[in-house]
Amino acid sequence: GLLPSLSAPERRSALIGLVLGAVRNWRPYRAEARGFGTYLLVPLIWGILGFHGPVVEALGRDRWESFCHEVLARLGYPSGLIKQSSGVNPAGVLPWLEEGLGLAVGDLELSHFVSSSPGWESLLAETLVLRDGQGPRLLRNGAHHPNYWHGQKRSLRLLRVARLQAVEGLGKFASFVAVDCPNLERLDVAPGALFIKNCPRLAEIPYSRRSRLLHLERCPRLRTLPGGGPDGEEGLENDLSDYRTVVLSECRNLRELPICLTVRNHLFLRRMGPFDRWPMDFHIGGDLRIQDCPDIEELPALEVTGSLHVEGESGLRRLAPGSVIGRHLDLRACRHLEAIPRGVKVGGCLYLPDHLHWSRHWEKPEPLLEMPVDRAPALRTLLMAQRFPELSHPEDRYALRDRAEAVLESLQHELCENPGLEAELLWTASEAWRELAEQRSRMEKPWRDGSEWDDEPESDLPLAWFRGLLLDLPEWAP
Repeated sequence: GLLPSLSAPERRSALIGLVLGAVRNWRPYRAEARGFGTYLLVPLIWGILGFHGPVVEALGRDRWESFCHEVLARLGYPSGLIKQSSGVNPAGVLPWLEEGLGLAVGDLELSHFVSSSPGWESLLAETLVLRDGQGPRLLRNGAHHPNYWHGQKRSLRLLRVARLQAVEGLGKFASFVAVDCPNLERLDVAPGALFIKNCPRLAEIPYSRRSRLLHLERCPRLRTLPGGGPDGEEGLENDLSDYRTVVLSECRNLRELPICLTVRNHLFLRRMGPFDRWPMDFHIGGDLRIQDCPDIEELPALEVTGSLHVEGESGLRRLAPGSVIGRHLDLRACRHLEAIPRGVKVGGCLYLPDHLHWSRHWEKPEPLLEMPVDRAPALRTLLMAQRFPELSHPEDRYALRDRAEAVLESLQHELCENPGLEAELLWTASEAWRELAEQRSRMEKPWRDGSEWDDEPESDLPLAWFRGLLLDLPEWAP
């Protein structure tokens, strides 16, 4: 009565299993039974481990467990695998795998092993660890039984495994780790968490729309990250989304990032770059850390909910306008930064490199940019009176100068009490100057589209002049 609810392979394996455990002349059926792999093994081991079902209820717990043990013994299945955790190198498991037979186990670890098999196929495990061994060329996760482990904790870890070239069936694992696998070339799918380190022959990572972790380190053949279209189809406009954390380290030939990149938590770049293609739509829900990347000279427009930290050796020269940093922007390591970033919104503190400070005696400045006060209107008034008077109506210029003088005295007073205010003033003044320069350019040459004036000398705030203005009261012209 149970057989009609099963698939064809399951029905056949169930019948063979019943025959193998119930008749005296069972040996002619042994070879066929072994060929069913996990289809036959899962119900048997599942029953021994205490799971219940209608068969168990019909036969009774003790009778059913005895029947399962009898079938597994006649199959020649390694007795050390008939438990949830099999430990390290259980007896009989390697010869069983070398014959190409199916295996179903809870937790299994093989260490210092040597395999001469072309492949271990139909292997089903909740946690599988292969360590310091010579593996088969192919490792294939077995057919998934609908009632056998739900996959929340399933993991596969390959640590220093030579000879192994391909892994299939990874979609049934929650996490996959491969460290120091010199021959690994191919993965069929990407699980929820992917950690790969020092796999020099791996040239491609499968696409996964939802993943908790992507960690790629020392994989010199990787040239791009995976991507997919709106429906997850590869080959369309690349979209790498819903990663919680992405770590890219020492993959020096990885030069292209997806056109749309969203990382829900943190993105960490270490010894990477230069990138030939940055994302056009770039969102990071946590922090962005860039460490020891001297070949990255410019960052694209991006949105970082947390902080952006640049550390170690840096070649960064520019940040693209339009970037939004939700918390802190730490650029103290950027010795080549050309100027205070403009068109960048920062919600927390700004840390600048030493060469952009006029107070050279400050060795380690305090957090420099906290913006509870909007000083942009005041600085705009000051700059307009000093350098852009033509933007105001002639009748308003005397009043404009009076307001600018009051603004300057107030800023100088604040700066004496709080030297850390300098960076905020420079930052905000740079933005105001650029807006005023654009306004004057449009007024003088209205036929231009705005792209021609970027390189003009007046498009950037003259820092030396502005610092001098803050240090000494100017002599106002009548």
